[in-house]
Amino acid sequence: MSAYWALGGRVGIGTLAIAIQEQVDDRAFIAVVWVTAALKVAAGLVALALVRPWGRRLPRRVLAVGVWGAAGVLLLYGGAGWVQAMLWEVGVHDVPATMGDRAAWWKLVFWDPFWLLGGVLFLAAARRCRARAFPRE
Repeated sequence: MSAYWALGGRVGIGTLAIAIQEQVDDRAFIAVVWVTAALKVAAGLVALALVRPWGRRLPRRVLAVGVWGAAGVLLLYGGAGWVQAMLWEVGVHDVPATMGDRAAWWKLVFWDPFWLLGGVLFLAAARRCRARAFPRE
């Protein structure tokens, strides 16, 4: 999605915070979106390295750090964001004007669960990577 949006695609933009929607044509913002696209590709390559033959050429510890790091970042980002969105939804905190009610709802039901799922999958991959790198005897 990041590359699609950086290239000018607009489908799904309405699910994002109002503050983000207002910046979609800003060059600096587009550069940030390209950086996030590159990070997502890098995370995908780390995941592929676990199951592809070329991944065996990478040092196991480096690969493990990448997988555990991705799992941790995704779980923290998705988990904290989901809790925040839940607090908005139940009325404990007001939805910031820069977010908007629609984006807050999408954050709760789609975006943050998506990040959490990615974290869970990377966590499962990290556990498998550890088991292969450090087998029990």
